[in-house]
Amino acid sequence: LVSLHYCSGQASNARSWFQSYSDQYGFIIITPNAGGNCFNAQASGGDQRADIGARVAYLVMQRNAEPKRVFASGLSSGACMTQALIAAYPDVFAGGSSLAGVPAGAWTGMNTVYGWTTAGTTTAQGWGDKVRAAYPGYMGKWGRMQIWHGEADTTLTYSQTWPYETGQWENVHGFMESDGVQANIRPAGASGNWNRTSFSRNGILLVETNHAAGIDHDLGPKGLWQDIVR
Repeated sequence: LVSLHYCSGQASNARSWFQSYSDQYGFIIITPNAGGNCFNAQASGGDQRADIGARVAYLVMQRNAEPKRVFASGLSSGACMTQALIAAYPDVFAGGSSLAGVPAGAWTGMNTVYGWTTAGTTTAQGWGDKVRAAYPGYMGKWGRMQIWHGEADTTLTYSQTWPYETGQWENVHGFMESDGVQANIRPAGASGNWNRTSFSRNGILLVETNHAAGIDHDLGPKGLWQDIVR
């Protein structure tokens, strides 16, 4: 599991979210530092995304890790980077969990400050195309995606990100919004209820979206880590 910190955070923050589960289940945690305030979450190969991919490849070789069970998760900047990694390296990452991020292709801030825009692209197809453009010609399976976003988020603003990040990954996996199965649930360990929509094919969950009223940008204290491991 590549665990990715928020802007101004550090690797130790990202490790603490999953350390007890790593101890319990035996998976390896990789915790990169952004090398600046934020991760450079552009939806393309190279730069920090390539460095992380190289670290994954090294551990697969040196620690005999299972190459088909590599995942990413992060908060805020780390959530943006999660979406970028799943877009740019679908042959490396089996899936990701994004907690308050932006869709792949929306990040503009390099690794210094928050910088993002969802202006100019309004359709799920258009956002899906940004994922496909991150790995031109790729014909394999795309990574599964779990998305969390609080409706009161004004940092990576919910109203400007949610329709596009969810539509993007539904499109990548060939779903329409009407294909989703909706539920209101309280995940194990969570401090509140979430509205969940699940998209499955042939019994395999491929996209899962979660949003909740009154929840702001900081999802770290919301007790979601156990459900992410699930």
